[in-house]
Amino acid sequence: MQCFSFERVEVPELLCPFCQGQVKGWTVVEPARKLLIAKKRTCMPDKCSIAGTYKQFRKHVKAKHPLARPRAVDPVLEEKQKKLECERERQINYVIDFSSLVLTRIKAFNWPVP
Repeated sequence: MQCFSFERVEVPELLCPFCQGQVKGWTVVEPARKLLIAKKRTCMPDKCSIAGTYKQFRKHVKAKHPLARPRAVDPVLEEKQKKLECERERQINYVIDFSSLVLTRIKAFNWPVP
């Protein structure tokens, strides 16, 4: 008689590092991954001056700060980011509206469209 374990393996819920919202999917971009892995990182706790690549940093954190967890999102920075995103959205809409107006005028005067 064979016994098989059909326990459900729960996939951990992924959270956005910025907003802590649920991540519903992702795409691996290999050049970006290589760039981020090679990027120098510094250790956040006070009196810790380690700096290195992701691999070096990960090894350091496991050895020296095994109980460390990522910082919570700063509400002030989160609000500032939201304002920047809104401003960017307004600017994009302004450019789209202006472009539409220009194209409408070009068509009204039968000018050749570039």
